[in-house]
Amino acid sequence: MPRVVLNQPPWPCVFFGDGGGPAAFGKELRRAYAKAGLYVVTGRAAGPDDEPLTVKTRVVVDAATDERR
Repeated sequence: MPRVVLNQPPWPCVFFGDGGGPAAFGKELRRAYAKAGLYVVTGRAAGPDDEPLTVKTRVVVDAATDERR
């Protein structure tokens, strides 16, 4: 029987550390941050044996960004 886990984001996904919801992986990911600061970006996926895989990196935003640029 398949395991059902409730309230989990779709896999693979990225959390940008600013309180927004998860974003699906694609060829290119962009994020416009509203405030300067330190953010922890978290990527989640499944490993080769279907085990959970999490990668985190810190992102420093010097100034608010404008996604239209």
